[in-house]
Amino acid sequence: MSDEPTTPVSLVVEERDASDARFRAVLLDRATFRDVSMTDTHFSDTTLAGSRFDNVNLSEARLRNVRMEDVRIDNANLTNVSITNANMSGMTINGILVSDLLDKWMTE
Repeated sequence: MSDEPTTPVSLVVEERDASDARFRAVLLDRATFRDVSMTDTHFSDTTLAGSRFDNVNLSEARLRNVRMEDVRIDNANLTNVSITNANMSGMTINGILVSDLLDKWMTE
């Protein structure tokens, strides 16, 4: 984003096909997406800090170089999820430190 001041624009798009839309250097702070299909959407150099995701399908999603500090995941289906090369310091699953689980598994 440039440092030049911009005037906020209220944009409402309802019941339209906006497939292949492109947004570059755009502020979408406090935007709301409801009943939206974003299949095969690509987010790059994007900040979603403080965002909330409810009833979201992320099947087959790929997350790479993701910062997820202080994230909370509730009622999630994590079937066949793979995590590699991750810093899991302080990460818990059902209140149990993942590092403790891995240590126990490695010694057995």
